[in-house]
Amino acid sequence: MLAVLFILGACQSEGKLTGEVFIVTEGRENIEMGLIDVRAIKQSKMENHLQKRYEAAKQRIKTYADSVSTLLDTLADARREAEKLDTKRNRQLSRVSNLKAKFPNWNNVSSSKKIRQYQIDNMQDGPEVGEIVVSHSDGSKIRAKAGATRDVIDRTDVGDTGRIVRAKSSQDSYLVDFGETKGWVWSFELAGPEAYKLISENKRSIAETNKLIESIEDKRQSKVDKMYELNTRIQKMYGSMRYCLSGEFYFNELPDTEYSDRTNSRGRFEISVQGDEEYYLVARGDRSIDGGTEKYHWIVDAPVDGGSQREVMLSNNNLEYLVEHGYTRSDEMQAATENLWNSIIHLARRGRSEYKWEEVIYTIAFPDEASQALIPDELDGPKTELLMSQ
Repeated sequence: MLAVLFILGACQSEGKLTGEVFIVTEGRENIEMGLIDVRAIKQSKMENHLQKRYEAAKQRIKTYADSVSTLLDTLADARREAEKLDTKRNRQLSRVSNLKAKFPNWNNVSSSKKIRQYQIDNMQDGPEVGEIVVSHSDGSKIRAKAGATRDVIDRTDVGDTGRIVRAKSSQDSYLVDFGETKGWVWSFELAGPEAYKLISENKRSIAETNKLIESIEDKRQSKVDKMYELNTRIQKMYGSMRYCLSGEFYFNELPDTEYSDRTNSRGRFEISVQGDEEYYLVARGDRSIDGGTEKYHWIVDAPVDGGSQREVMLSNNNLEYLVEHGYTRSDEMQAATENLWNSIIHLARRGRSEYKWEEVIYTIAFPDEASQALIPDELDGPKTELLMSQ
């Protein structure tokens, strides 16, 4: 008799949770979600799990924030060093520009008025027959006839020295005896010894300065590459922090439960549970949409009286438990958080490192855990909206 009463009592204390999992689209279409695991977890057990995950999220973000802060300071240092190299490079570029200004046309150095007294400027003012001239151009043509574009018999090397034999003003050419070769050369490819010395020194200075500029640019590019690599590492850590503020983080390592079911093709489920208990129905799902995937996380209050049956619909209108209880954020507030975090990178890229970034990052993630004054006003982002939402 006692055994029968015990069995009857056990049956009477059993309850059921039934319902459907579905999403209503913007076009008011019902999407029934099959193959979704739905669990009934006792409220005390689930709330304890959520609090533990919340504390874990805070600790993880604090650790990530410390690491990101170090990377941000390194990024700011790299930026300042790159700016110094920019200044140094620009100074050398200006020097090259000034040096080249002495010879406006490298293919016609005779156009430079500053050294006209040393150059073969024109036939009226040029050197007389018998004077020494130097080729300042590599590969200048030595021709058989004055003013000819063909009939090339040889080419000069830079610094080849010769003696003027004849001059023809009509062709602006000189017949020059270079020793082994004698022929006609354009006046703008020749210079007097003093002019050649000046031109050579100037070219050498330009070559040395260009080499220095190349070295500076290599160092600067190294800093730019370093900044890119640091930015990539920071963004990766931001991704880890975003995960700590997401529903997926809280649905990881869910408490074990013997009460669960998987939805059928129509999204229906039925779970037998112990009655006179308070449960949460816990489920997650996802759906492919244009441009990505929508993820859904349900934690829905579902108390069950002994022997009763309760129907609970899991849909769009009860997805907000984690947001409402401060564990995660709405899409808008999550975007605000990320905008502020990314704004920190922009400040570091400008060489700013006077802030304690680890405190700023943590405060943006958990505004109610620290002083809001830690968030700099110059960060670009909806700071006020973010803080007022807490």
